[in-house]
Amino acid sequence: MDDHGRTSDPTIFAAGDCTRFPGPHGPVRLENWRHAQEHGAIAGRNAAGGDVAYNVAPSFWSEQYDMYIQGMGWPIAQPSARVRRPLGSGGTILFELDGAQLVYAAGINAQRDIALARRLMERRITLDAGELADAGKPLAAMLKAKA
Repeated sequence: MDDHGRTSDPTIFAAGDCTRFPGPHGPVRLENWRHAQEHGAIAGRNAAGGDVAYNVAPSFWSEQYDMYIQGMGWPIAQPSARVRRPLGSGGTILFELDGAQLVYAAGINAQRDIALARRLMERRITLDAGELADAGKPLAAMLKAKA
């Protein structure tokens, strides 16, 4: 399947958590509802005549006792920087950069920060590892300053 949801037969489209599609590091399969929903919407648009590539960053979440664990993006084997940012109330977030681009974020009790990380990733904002590590520098400010 290609990045538009077309199968080897160009008149047949496929999408969702049962399909393999081109990821940034080769073919992947994502088994979660968000991917199935977003991938299906793109394939549907393309089946109706659109020309939209599917390139959404994947995400996951889990609740484990008093921890809310979330992650998003495409981790890479050798990130140029791996940065941990402490948050209040026992929360923390880990960022991975490829050059100056955020490619992966994972956090514990960091819902707001993960949402901001998604926007930083989607907008491909150039980031500094030192600023990401500094909990005194709001992620929202990075989003506004570099937009």
